[in-house]
Amino acid sequence: MTGLDCAVEPLAPSPEGEALARRTEAMLRRVHDENLERLQDLETWCRTIADRLAELSYAEQRQTLVTLGVQATVNCADHEPQYEVTVSIPLESIASNNMPKVANLVVDA
Repeated sequence: MTGLDCAVEPLAPSPEGEALARRTEAMLRRVHDENLERLQDLETWCRTIADRLAELSYAEQRQTLVTLGVQATVNCADHEPQYEVTVSIPLESIASNNMPKVANLVVDA
């Protein structure tokens, strides 16, 4: 027996425990569905922007990167890694159905 092993008596089923389990499962299902919907909205937004990227000016392309929270760090040639790119997608905007606008592109999610 290791220090992490222990004997735990299973709890007897109770109406309260079963109700809690049902509420927990319903909450987890709702959170999963909401997150899936956000990801689908984000995918739609990204595909729309990608399809129109060639139409955007340099400034509008930069604004798209800002909207997506893209940051690039370039280091000296002898530094490893030589560059790093991070992205911080604004999921809060997706959750509130307030998708970012890029230039004059209106994206219906």
